[in-house]
Amino acid sequence: MIAKFQEELPLYSVPSSNEAQQVDLLAYIPKITEGVSDINSRGWTNHETKIVNKITVVGSGDLGIACTTAISAKGIADKLLLLDLSDGTNQGMMDLDIFNLPNVEISKDLSASAHSKVVIFTANSLGGSESYLHSVQSNVDMFRALVLALGHYSQHAVLLVASQPVEIMSYMTWKLSTFPANRVIGIGCNLDSQRLQYIITNVFKAQTPGKEVWVIGEQGENKGVHGVAVMG
Repeated sequence: MIAKFQEELPLYSVPSSNEAQQVDLLAYIPKITEGVSDINSRGWTNHETKIVNKITVVGSGDLGIACTTAISAKGIADKLLLLDLSDGTNQGMMDLDIFNLPNVEISKDLSASAHSKVVIFTANSLGGSESYLHSVQSNVDMFRALVLALGHYSQHAVLLVASQPVEIMSYMTWKLSTFPANRVIGIGCNLDSQRLQYIITNVFKAQTPGKEVWVIGEQGENKGVHGVAVMG
């Protein structure tokens, strides 16, 4: 499988199992090739000067909702956009509407992400009933439309990939976007490291700080622990 991804992007070999949910995304491709699509180019330029720090979160699942809530709470964005790729309204989306978070916009229009400083990918099409390879292909099919469109609208953004499997999806995002490697970042095992460090420091009460222990390797069964912690 690794050789297949390294030789050629697997965009055409297997149709997506969630094709019905991706029709709207794929419909943007013809528009992108024709120009700026749904937004006026002059207004788009003026919009860029007004938004100092804009962040887009792609995907309205649990991870997308958590990212949106955390970013809003920290106040690190002048404008925060949550791109909802789902067909209906889930409970997390309803919670965001209820709390009416400041500077947060919820949209299904990819062009609303224009001139984002950071684009965070949390969307997944992985299903428990699918094989690993078929699940990866479904995600790649979805990312083909997403990365092309979002890269077009935010050509100077940093792309942060949290979609699983994060190593493969980060590589796909880098190749599809043609962005410099230093502007496409995968989260790797950072979240696992933070969880482990918290457990060591606060649950096991280790004598050495949990910050000295890291989870490394591929996200999934092949990851391991690097570092030493002395338990009290």
